[in-house]
Amino acid sequence: MSKRLAQWGARPTRILAREILPNALPLIITNITLKLGSVILVEAGLEFLGLGDASRISWGYMLHNGQHFMRYAWWMVLFPTLAITLLIFALNLVGDEMNRALSPKLQAQHFQ
Repeated sequence: MSKRLAQWGARPTRILAREILPNALPLIITNITLKLGSVILVEAGLEFLGLGDASRISWGYMLHNGQHFMRYAWWMVLFPTLAITLLIFALNLVGDEMNRALSPKLQAQHFQ
């Protein structure tokens, strides 16, 4: 960028930091929390199918082992399932609240 153009406007880093990033940050955070839920489900699914590392404990591995005893020990399946569900639900709630807290549009509506 030439000096002549630089004197008429803000620098790109300033535009990025003051205009673009505050508007994009809530969307980025929401997207990350949704992707984290998907990653947890994929990992648990792969472990449930037996495609993971058997030496590491995970909720999917607990479900895999508990499916054989579901008739007699239903809690071996219930509690890992509840843990996965509650974690994903909590991640989505945190993402939504961070979206509300950081969104400039929602903050402007709140103060009017």
